Formats: sequence, structure tokens, C-alpha cells
Amino acid sequence: MAPLVTWPPQNFTRNEDLAAFLASRAGRLRFHGPGALSVGPEACADPSGCVCGNAEVQPWICAALLQPLGGHCPPAACQDALRPEGQCCDLCGAIVSLTHGPAFDLEQYRARLLHDFLTLMEAPGGGRDALGLQQPGVQRGRLCGAGPGTRGGRQEQ
Repeated sequence: MAPLVTWPPQNFTRNEDLAAFLASRAGRLRFHGPGALSVGPEACADPSGCVCGNAEVQPWICAALLQPLGGHCPPAACQDALRPEGQCCDLCGAIVSLTHGPAFDLEQYRARLLHDFLTLMEAPGGGRDALGLQQPGVQRGRLCGAGPGTRGGRQEQ
């Protein structure tokens, strides 16, 4: 498997292609400031996923991202917010921890979650009851981090 940088819906296997994207308007909007991105020397051969390797620089990343907000995260819109590993700010949602065997395929699991979530949101009531959203007239659903080849997450209001 070749080295790969994924920014849905695009996959970059060559530094030249990644550099062209970063120089484009869309790339400049997504990635700005000092720093460099490159396609690494090795691809992740583990279908369950690989560690990103940003833990050591996360404080710097968060400081740069939060600089326009005065260095502070905006308050989460829920009472029991959580901060998943690798995130800078608290989020409303859930953390799913999996114990898996060698046959586990992260992309297949992600696609299944996305499919099930979209099916739930298309059900009568928009999945409000199943998602525990009890406010009348408010329906929200969000699934982030959709993998390549999927329709991407969707938000309903």
C-alpha cells in the first residue's frame, strides 16, 4: 500500500499532488499558517488504523487554531461535553471505544456507522427520539470524519 494523505473526498499519494492542493484556494482555506504537510514515507498497512503522530505537537496545533478566539475554546452547547483524544476543545457527542481483532477494518466500520446514521436520520421523526434530542422542533444530527467513497456527514436542522 502506497503512502496516503486523505482529505475527503481526495486522496494524495504524491507530494506534488498534495502541494498543488495546498496551493489551491480550497487548500489555502483549510491549511494556513506556518508548517508543512507531506506524504509520509510509509502507508498505514493496519486496516484498524494507525496513530496519527500529532500528540507531541497538539498543544502548538491547538494554540494556532484557537488564536483567533483569544486562545480559548468556545463553550460546548451541552452539559456533559467530552474531549476526544486529539481534539482541542470539548464536543457534544459520544466516544465509542472498540476492542477488535486482526480482521477489523476501520473503513468498513466507518461506512457502516455512516449508513446506519443516515438511515436513522431519514426515519420518521428524524432520529430525534433515538438520538435523545427531546427539544420540540429541534433536530440535529452530525457525523464527522466520513471516509473516502462515502456521501459525507450530514447535518439537519
